[in-house]
Formats: sequence, structure tokens, C-alpha cells
Amino acid sequence: MHVYLVRHGDAKSEEVDPERPLSDRGWAEVERVAKHVGQLRLPLAEIRHSGKLRARQTAETFAKFVTPTYGVREAGASTPWTTRPSPKWTSRSSPNP
Repeated sequence: MHVYLVRHGDAKSEEVDPERPLSDRGWAEVERVAKHVGQLRLPLAEIRHSGKLRARQTAETFAKFVTPTYGVREAGASTPWTTRPSPKWTSRSSPNP
């Protein structure tokens, strides 16, 4: 299994829009990268995103170019980036993997 991580594009400031959607520059960045990834023809099962608007916009744009088998969905609250790893996972010197 391969996992590809993509950061959302540039977002509007909170002062401009509290939901912080992609800015015009962000839309252009995301589309440019998504087109390139689509040309690589990587087999993708699905695209997951956080609940933030800019992340969903990025994921949905990518889906237009890479056509994931199971589509796009919100990852939910139990995503890897919201949980702390066990100390044994973070230590390379641990005798027990």
C-alpha cells in the first residue's frame, strides 16, 4: 500500500472569510498539481481529507484528475494527524519494534 500526502492550496485569510476556502492562487496551485499527478496514472483507492473546507476543495479537485476507485471522503476525527503515536513507534532505538 502507498500513501500520498497532499497539502491543501493557499487559502483566504480568516479576516476575508472565516471558513478559509482556497484563494484564487490556491485553486490554481491545486489544479496544476492535480493535473500533473493525474498524468502519472497512479492507481488510487480513495482520497481522504480533513473537515476543513480548503482540504475538501483540494481533495475534490484532485479527484477530477486521478479518479479514485472509492471516491473522496472526510477522514473524520480519528485521523493519524489528530492522535499521538505510541512512544515505541517514535523511537528508533527501541529493541522491540
